[in-house]
Amino acid sequence: MAEAAIGCGRAGEACEPLEQLAGALLYDEAIHTQLILLLGHAWRRADGLRQHELIRRRLTDDLGVDPGAGLRGAHLALLGDGERRWPRASP
Repeated sequence: MAEAAIGCGRAGEACEPLEQLAGALLYDEAIHTQLILLLGHAWRRADGLRQHELIRRRLTDDLGVDPGAGLRGAHLALLGDGERRWPRASP
C-alpha cells in the first residue's frame, strides 16, 4: 500500500488509513515500517520518528525483542541515512 502511494505521489493521502491499521496491529513490524516510510515521504518526518519510537518501545517492553531490519532501515531513512533520502526543505 505505502509503496504504491509513494510511487503515485499520494503519500499524504495514504497516511491516515495506514495509521489506523497500525493502531489496530500494534506489533506488526511490516505495517509500522510501511507507515514510517510513508510518513517520511509525506513530509511528516517527526511523526515517523515518533512512530518508530512507539513501536520500538512496544516491542522491547512488551515482547522483549529488538526491532527488525525493516524498522531499523526505515528509522535510518528518516534520519537521512541509508538508501532512501528525502529533501530537507519543505515542498
